[in-house]
Amino acid sequence: MIFLIFVIGLGVLTAQKRRFWLYALGAVFLQNLTALLLSGGGTLEDPRGDGYITAIVRASSNDGPIVAGLGLLAVVLGWGVPIYLIKRGFQRNPKPQDL
Repeated sequence: MIFLIFVIGLGVLTAQKRRFWLYALGAVFLQNLTALLLSGGGTLEDPRGDGYITAIVRASSNDGPIVAGLGLLAVVLGWGVPIYLIKRGFQRNPKPQDL
């Protein structure tokens, strides 16, 4: 939610064009999809807080070290890639020259 507010504020305050908003939509979608699939709030006995992929991996590996690797993957996919997308879509608007 904080990321969404930041993206909207950045886009509105700097008057970004359509390209930025398309990248922002992709970034917010990817962040929410990552949370749905890779969230890790459950345990082996009570997997209700886990995402879909995390629950399957946790059950199949008996809560082994591969679950920790999913945490790193979730951080990269959930924050790194969306930040990269926002950076890629952002365009600095040059100030008009005084003639």
